Amino acid sequence: MLNETKGYSQAFCISCENGYKTVEVKDFEFTQGKEVRDCKEAFLVKSDPVKEVELNYSTSNDRVEISEGLETYMKNKNVADYPHCVVDSCKVVDEKDVESENVEVNSFYNVKAKKNVVKGYKETLRLECKVKNNTLSIFSSNFNVIQKEKVTIETRIFEIK
Repeated sequence: MLNETKGYSQAFCISCENGYKTVEVKDFEFTQGKEVRDCKEAFLVKSDPVKEVELNYSTSNDRVEISEGLETYMKNKNVADYPHCVVDSCKVVDEKDVESENVEVNSFYNVKAKKNVVKGYKETLRLECKVKNNTLSIFSSNFNVIQKEKVTIETRIFEIK
């Protein structure tokens, strides 16, 4: 029974005797809780979380919000069945699992992107969330973020003679 992924509970009656005395323990219960691997089954990952995001260059250092909340990407299918499967933290990573320098996720799971990169950028990203005390990673589906490069318009004044 130790490989039960849904967990189980079994009641026992224990009787011990040593030749002089018999001791009985009624209502003894052994419980195996749900395992970490359950958490992989607990999350529904959305297949198309964010449409391609295209940002224009801006001189502002503020990041622009491209999605709000974890449920944009994934959610626990049934919290009652998987109460132990709680997201501890998330980060935005590329296809090689390297954390993005241009796009980040805050503590409220809102994803925000830079819009002041002079040369611009195009990244295919996904959210990596740690579950169950950081022992399991759940990945979202990929999404693209594009920031156009800074456009400089040169103006010239001509003198006509």
